[in-house]
Amino acid sequence: MTTGVEWADETSNPTVGCEKEKQSEGCDRCYAEAIARRGMCPAHAAATTGARWNGDIIWQPRQVEKYATWGPVVEKSGLKRPRRIFIGSMTDIALAPYEMFLRIWNACQASPHHRYMFLTKRPELLLLNVVASMVEHDIDVSSPPRWLWVGVTTENQRRADERIEVLHEIPAAVRFVSAEPMLEDIEDFGPQRLDWVICGGETGPGARPMKLSWARRLRDRCRAAGVPFFFKKVGRGIATPDDLLIREFPDV
Repeated sequence: MTTGVEWADETSNPTVGCEKEKQSEGCDRCYAEAIARRGMCPAHAAATTGARWNGDIIWQPRQVEKYATWGPVVEKSGLKRPRRIFIGSMTDIALAPYEMFLRIWNACQASPHHRYMFLTKRPELLLLNVVASMVEHDIDVSSPPRWLWVGVTTENQRRADERIEVLHEIPAAVRFVSAEPMLEDIEDFGPQRLDWVICGGETGPGARPMKLSWARRLRDRCRAAGVPFFFKKVGRGIATPDDLLIREFPDV
């Protein structure tokens, strides 16, 4: 693992940047914006003005060139499995203009032995890009490539209601939600089954607290529905209780 994102083996940022305006409550303490404003690389500096995203989406072509060089992950048992790659930790990948998104898709399609995870707060835009890319490659939308995992951020019930409905319209081998940062109890993920649920509290200065009871209820609902549950962390410097030391993945 070469990433701080515990549920991925790698992070890749073919694009960097985001809209000026916040999309929802989960954006209020954006970790990616905080990293980018330090200007540690040209793409970060170009995507920010002062302390904020400036709305530009910066293309980094070398990021997609890496996929073909990465092999599978070798577990301690010696077994090999596909490498899980989170696409867009420094952006919302749905904001990539179609020309950029298609180049990302082409790189994924050329190295299908990995699993590529696309996470968004803007599923309507991602739906358009995914479907257009499948049409471009003459792929039946009813048979998405097995490397394509698509998720939405659901920081509260309102966003779960808005985003999960659209998520189920996006062709994907795995559909997941990330309740991170979990800002309130989420009682309902809708009538359709999800393939995976990630949960975690907010980290960093001024982090909004997550109640352990919210995470436990979500864990129990996942167990009842037979949905793999991955708990990331309560918050920075806060120990995870033993009963939440759960890191499950979809069995695909």
